[in-house]
Amino acid sequence: DAGLEFLGPCLQELTHLKDLELGFECCTGLSDSGFTCLVKGISAMPALKKMTLRFQGCRNLTDESIAAAVQRFSTLSELATWRFDLAHGKPPEVEHVQSSGC
Repeated sequence: DAGLEFLGPCLQELTHLKDLELGFECCTGLSDSGFTCLVKGISAMPALKKMTLRFQGCRNLTDESIAAAVQRFSTLSELATWRFDLAHGKPPEVEHVQSSGC
C-alpha cells in the first residue's frame, strides 16, 4: 500500500499521458487503502485515453473499492478504453470490468 500511496500523487503530474498500463499481479499486501490512492491519481489524468490495470490474485480488494474506481474513471472524458483484470482476485461475478466509449 505504501508504494501506491506514493504512486497515486505522482500520476497526477502526468497530465499529458494518454496510455497507462499497470500490473499488480499477486500483490497480497495491496488493500483498498493503496488502491484508492492509485485510483485518485489516475482519475486526475485528463488526457488518458486507454488504461489497463491488472490485479490478478490481489484478494484484499473489496467490491466497494472496485465499484468506486469504476465510478471515478467514468468521469474521465477522454478515456475511451479501459480494463480491469481481476481474475482469481474476486468471486466470478467480478472477474473483469471493461468499458469502451459510449
